Amino acid sequence: MIKNNPYPLQLVQTFRAGKISRQQFIKQFSDWQKSNGINFDCKGNADRNGTFLTYRGITGQLTNGVIVCGKIKAESVFNFQRKIDFALNAEAQALYNACYFTDKSYNASRDNNYEDREKYKQAADFYIKQAEKLGALWI
Repeated sequence: MIKNNPYPLQLVQTFRAGKISRQQFIKQFSDWQKSNGINFDCKGNADRNGTFLTYRGITGQLTNGVIVCGKIKAESVFNFQRKIDFALNAEAQALYNACYFTDKSYNASRDNNYEDREKYKQAADFYIKQAEKLGALWI
């Protein structure tokens, strides 16, 4: 969860003024990100089966210079991270929408408004299928 803290402008200003080194800035900025729930750590490992990259609990395999994770393919670590973030966000948004429309359908059913209930039920089914499709990216 990202807290509503502004970026550490003081840290950026001290780096721009030359009071701290680039390595110190990177370390302090990374610590600030982690303390605010922003973690871009990407870990790699290799064994007999190949070279692997893990980001946010999702592992991709490096084959022929391309990182492959299910149906996601990326040419660089940065693209891999962005594609994983985008896919996770889209999947979470689809699940949120499915829950929202399921709740609306339930409320319409309680109010004996069957026309709206069917409309909300169709929307919920659409988002459930979308979430399932997005979840299939990892297979």
